[in-house]
Amino acid sequence: MSANPPPIKSIKIGVLAKRGPDQALNRWVATAEYLTQAIPDQHFEIVPLDFEGVHLATMSHSIDFLITNSSYYVLLEKDHGLTRVATMVNRHGDSPQQFFGGVIFTRSGRSDINTLKDLVGKSFWAVDQDSLGGWLAAWREFYAQGIKPDRDLSMLKFAGTHDAVVTAVLNGTADAGTVRTDTLEEMIEEGKILPSDFKVINRQLQNDKFNYFLSTRLYPEWPFAALPHTTDQLINDVARALLNMPSSSQAAQAANIFGWSVPSDYQPIYDLLKERHLDLYKKYVGDLSVTDYARENWLTVLSLFILFCLLLVSTGHTIFLNRKLEHRVEERTQALYQESAERKMIEEKLHQAEKMEAIGLMASGVAHDLNNILSGIVSYPELLLMRLPDDSDLRQPLEVIRESGLRAAAVVDDLLTVARGAAKVRTHLHMNTLILEYLQSPEANKVRSLYPQVSISTDLWPGNPVVNCSAIHVKKCIMNLVLNAAEAIGTTGAINIRTELSELSEEQAAAITLAAGGYFVMSVSDNGHGISSADQKDIFEPFYTKKKMGRSGTGLGLAVVWSCMQDHNGAVVVNSDEKRTTFSLYFPVDTESLSTPEETKNGKNVDAELRGNGECILVVDDEAQQRDVAVKILTELGYQAATVSSGESAIDYVATHQVDLLLLDMVMTPGIDGLQTYQKIKEKYPPPKALIVSGFSESEKVKKALLLGVSGFLKKPYTVNQIATSVKKVLS
Repeated sequence: MSANPPPIKSIKIGVLAKRGPDQALNRWVATAEYLTQAIPDQHFEIVPLDFEGVHLATMSHSIDFLITNSSYYVLLEKDHGLTRVATMVNRHGDSPQQFFGGVIFTRSGRSDINTLKDLVGKSFWAVDQDSLGGWLAAWREFYAQGIKPDRDLSMLKFAGTHDAVVTAVLNGTADAGTVRTDTLEEMIEEGKILPSDFKVINRQLQNDKFNYFLSTRLYPEWPFAALPHTTDQLINDVARALLNMPSSSQAAQAANIFGWSVPSDYQPIYDLLKERHLDLYKKYVGDLSVTDYARENWLTVLSLFILFCLLLVSTGHTIFLNRKLEHRVEERTQALYQESAERKMIEEKLHQAEKMEAIGLMASGVAHDLNNILSGIVSYPELLLMRLPDDSDLRQPLEVIRESGLRAAAVVDDLLTVARGAAKVRTHLHMNTLILEYLQSPEANKVRSLYPQVSISTDLWPGNPVVNCSAIHVKKCIMNLVLNAAEAIGTTGAINIRTELSELSEEQAAAITLAAGGYFVMSVSDNGHGISSADQKDIFEPFYTKKKMGRSGTGLGLAVVWSCMQDHNGAVVVNSDEKRTTFSLYFPVDTESLSTPEETKNGKNVDAELRGNGECILVVDDEAQQRDVAVKILTELGYQAATVSSGESAIDYVATHQVDLLLLDMVMTPGIDGLQTYQKIKEKYPPPKALIVSGFSESEKVKKALLLGVSGFLKKPYTVNQIATSVKKVLS
C-alpha cells in the first residue's frame, strides 16, 4: 500500500479590501481557484486585509502574493522589497482600462459646492491616507489649486472603505468626499445609489479610452505583487497564468476585469509621492527662520548633554547602592550564620525588603527631577516631527533623540516598577503587534549583532487578541527575556517567541497564584544550557545577574519582568532543564475589548478628534521648561494656553479669568502643592476641570486630588498624543 501524498501547502494571496472583506472575497476567490487549476500541485487562498493588515502581513511574511493599490505597492516595494508580477486590466462595459484615478463628489443638491475652491471650510471624507484613488490623487489636485487640506478644510476624516465615504456624503455627514474611479459606477450597478444622487467636482472630460467619472490625473492600475520570500519558480508560474487569463473566464468576470497585462511603469506614482513630500517640506520647513532652527537645535544638543550626564550620575548611584547593599548583606549573613533555619528565613525576607526599600528610596529621589528634564527631551522633538516632512534629513536624529528620552524615562520607570510604586498607563493593544515591533527595534538588532549565529523565530497565535497592558513595559519584558536567552545560548542556537490563548482550570491557576480563567500566554524559549535549580530561586531578585558587564547585566532585567507581571495581574513561570529554558508570561484576557486596540503614536500626527477648539488651559508648574513644553504642545493642538509658576498665582488667575482646564503639577516649591491649590480654588470658586501632571508615581496626594474632583492623572514625561488624549478626555 502506498503512503498518503503530503498535504499541499496553501499559497496565500493578500487583497486590499477597499470595500470590505465580503466584497473582496466575492471578487477574488475565483482568481484563486483559477490559479489552483492552472498551476499543478498548488492551492491558492484569498486573504482580505485592511490597510494596517496589509502592512502587518507583509512585515510578518504571512502572505505570499499581494493585490493592492498602486501607491501602497510603491511604499511596500521600497520598504519590504516586493516585486510586481502583473498589472490589472480593469473592465468598464466593453472597454479595458489600465489606469485609474479619483473622483471628488458631493450631493446633487449642494448648489454651494461647484469647484474645488468651494470646498474650503467644508468637511471632507476620504478612504485612507495611503489610498491612491481614495485620497492621494485628490490631494494632488487640491494642492495644484493652492488648497491645503489640513489647513483649509474644516474637517478631514479617513473612513477606511470607499462605501463608507459614499454613504457619509449622501446622508449629509460629510459635505464632500473622494473615492477611486469606478466605485460610483459599481455602486450604481449594484443598486445602492442612483446617478442623480451626486455631482462630480473638478470633472475631467471622458474619452473612448477612459469613461469613468474622473476628477484627477490618471495612474497605473493595481499590481499583482510577490513578497521577497516567494520562489522564482512560483512567481514565473503565476505570471504566466495571469497573462493567459481569458477575459471570458469566471475569474475575470467575478473580478470585473479583462485580465492582467505585463507590469506597468509606476513612475507616475513615484512622481506623485515625491511632489507630496516636497510640498510638505515647503510648508513646514520653508517657513522657519535660521534663528528659529538654531535655537531649536541648540536646545536639542543641550538636552542630549543633560541626559547623558544624568544617566552617568544615575548609573554611578545605582552601582554605589548595589555595592553598599552587598556589603551589608555579607555582614548580616556572617552575623546570623550560626542561627536556626527559621532565623535564616526571616533574615532572607528582611534582606529582600531592605533591597526593595533602598531601590524605592533611590527611585523616588531621582524620578521627579529626571522626569521633569526628560519631558523636554521627549516633547520638543515631537513638536519638530509634527512640522517636518517624511523625507527630511532631520527626522532620523530627532526620532533618535525622542526614543532616547523615552528609553531614559523607561530606566527610571524600571526602578519604580521594581519598587512597586510606578503608575502604569495601560491601553488595549495587540500583543502580536508589540512582538513584531520589538523584532524591528534597535534593541533586537543589537542582540542579532552580538549573537549573529542565534536565530530568532516566532510562532504567533493567528487571532492577535487584545490585552490591556502598558506597551513600554511589555516590550521591556520581551527585550529582557530575548537578551537573557541569547546570553544563555552564547554561540549557536535558536530563540522562539510563541503566543497562544490558554484557559486555566482552578488547579492550574492555583499552581501559579492566579485566578481561573482565560489568559494570553507569551513564551520565550531557548536551547541554551539551562538554569540550575539553585539559581532559579534567585533569578527574579533585583541586582542578581551573571551576565557580562558592558553588554547587559544591571541585575534589574528579570526583576522588572516579575514586577511588571504583578502589576498586570498576571504571572511569569520558568521551566528549565539542560536542553531548554522557557519563560511564560500570563496576561489576563480583556473580553470586553477584544476588538478595540489602541494604536501608539510617534508624534508625527494627532487625530483631528483629539485637537482642541480654543479652550483656555492654565498650566501650573514651578519648572519653566515644563511650562514652555506644555504651552507649545497645547498651542499646536488648538488650545489657548496660559501659565503660572505657583499654586498661589493659579488661585489669583482663576479669580479674574475664565479657565476651562487646570494642568496642575503636584510638587511645587516653594509654596503650596497641586492638591492644596485645587482645594483652595474649590473653596472660593466653582472649580474648573483639572488634570494632575507629575513626575512622581500616583501617590496618596494624587489619589486625594482625584477624590476631590480632579479628573485624571498624567505622568511626566508625556508624549504629544498622551497629553492630547488626556486633555480631550477631561474636557469631554
